[in-house]
Order: sequence, then structure tokens, then C-alpha cells
Amino acid sequence: MVTFGCTANFTATITPDEAEETMDKAPVDVVKQSVPDENPGDEIVHDLDVLAEVKLPSTIRKSTQIHTQIRLNNCTERKWTLPLAARLLMQPQFPMLLRRFLYDQLYPDSAITSRFVSPESLPVIDGRIEVFNSAVAAFRAPSDISGITGMRREHIRAMPSWRNGPARYDMVLINSNPDVEGIYGFTIARILLFFAFRHQERHYPCALVHWFSIVGDEPDEDTGFSTVEPDFTDDGSPYLAIVHIDSIYRAVHLLAAHQDAQFINRAFTMHSTLDKFKSFYVNKYADHHAFDSLR
Repeated sequence: MVTFGCTANFTATITPDEAEETMDKAPVDVVKQSVPDENPGDEIVHDLDVLAEVKLPSTIRKSTQIHTQIRLNNCTERKWTLPLAARLLMQPQFPMLLRRFLYDQLYPDSAITSRFVSPESLPVIDGRIEVFNSAVAAFRAPSDISGITGMRREHIRAMPSWRNGPARYDMVLINSNPDVEGIYGFTIARILLFFAFRHQERHYPCALVHWFSIVGDEPDEDTGFSTVEPDFTDDGSPYLAIVHIDSIYRAVHLLAAHQDAQFINRAFTMHSTLDKFKSFYVNKYADHHAFDSLR
């Protein structure tokens, strides 16, 4: 049997036959794949002359809504059927989330959002999804280490094992309200899966995310940071959604908001912080671009 971890807390066991279905080729060494982005010089982008564009290995889509480029990395690619994806993610609602996402993509001007559409009226998705371990965001940050055009890049990861170690599922800013400046123009989410699929000859690069919400109307009085908490449904399960990769602005760094007098458990590591704490500070000082975006 083969075991896949698809969120920091969930694992699912599948049979050897199902395992063959998930991969077109043998896994790539995670360490070799992750070394290049640790070199600051490799984060400099010299040849981009656009403020926003979304790339996949075979397609390019341009957008003027955000000053970011997102490209899915074709690293250890897997192809899953929707039932298999639901099993591996331990999220039985995943196929329905995907159908609702597709409805909103097909009918963006509809007066009725997918949330209020009956399941039988939602589009049907055939075929498999392509799963990716990471994406690369490139954005204009001339005050940080960048290329001649002011562009630099960062890796956003959603993978069951990073550097042959624990899982890594990064946090991102979702460009939810571009007319509002600062942190309230974004929604914060944790990436649980990068994937893409085709429907009627059109390619859809997506991400499965766990939503976080900003707490209160003002930053924390002591730190000056905005505080966020993960969202859950009434039954205690994570509040999930599928978003188009165009809506991702960049990665964001969260700091655990330890708000009681108890000592922190020594067993906690950077790998488990997002799972162990209930609230977090949004670090606007991670770099100049983050400060400019979140102030």
C-alpha cells in the first residue's frame, strides 16, 4: 500500500492499483526540486516586462487585475480522478466544490451564484485533474532584491513532504477586492492543493484553499499586526473553496498569536504551527512588497 498526505492533518491509504493511477512517472527528488528557490539570486526576474500574467507549461493568460504572475510547477505531477481526489484529500465534498467553481467560471455574470444552484443544474466534469506540488509567483517589487524590471519570484508550496520532511502547505493572499487598499483588499487562505483540469477544451488552473478571516476592524494594539483565524463550518470541518490561480496575489507569512500565559510546547515546530495555534498575526514586515501590500 501507498500512503499520501494531502493536508497537514490528513492521510489516506490506497491500493497499489490506485497508486499507479496517481502518477505518470516516478517521484522526483523533493530536495533537488526545492534547492534552487533557496538562493536569493534565483528569485530575481530579469526578462519580464508585464505586471501580471498567469502561466502554465502550455498556456499563458494575462490579467490586469493584479501585479502578480503565477505559474504552476510541473513537479512530481499526478493525475487523479475526482473520486480518488476526494479519498486522498479526505474531503468528500471536493467534486461538488469543483462543479460549483466551474459554474461560476462559466457564468460569471449570473445573478445566481453556484452556492444557490441545485446540484443537478451544475456542470459535470469528466476526466482527471492534474496535481502540482507548487506554484511560482512573480511580482513587481523594485525595493526588494529584483531584476532590472523590478520583478522577483517566490515559490508557493502545497506538498505532503518538503525536503523529504514534514508536509508544507503555504499561506497566500487572495485578491478578493482590488478596489480596497491594504489587507482588507485581500482574503487570506491556506493552499491545500494546486491542480488543473480541462472542460470543453478550456484549461482551468486552480487551488483548493482553507479560508482564514480577519479578526476585528483594527490591528492588534500591542503588535500593530492584523489577526486572522481559520474558518470552520458548523460541524467543525475546515471551510474550503476552490479558487482560480489568477486570484492568488502572493504568499503571506503568519506568526502564531500565543495569547495566554502558558509556555509553548517544546514539541511544536515551524512545520506544525499552522495546525496547533488558533489565531495568527499577519506579518507585514516579511519584505518590502508585503509591507507595501498590507499596510
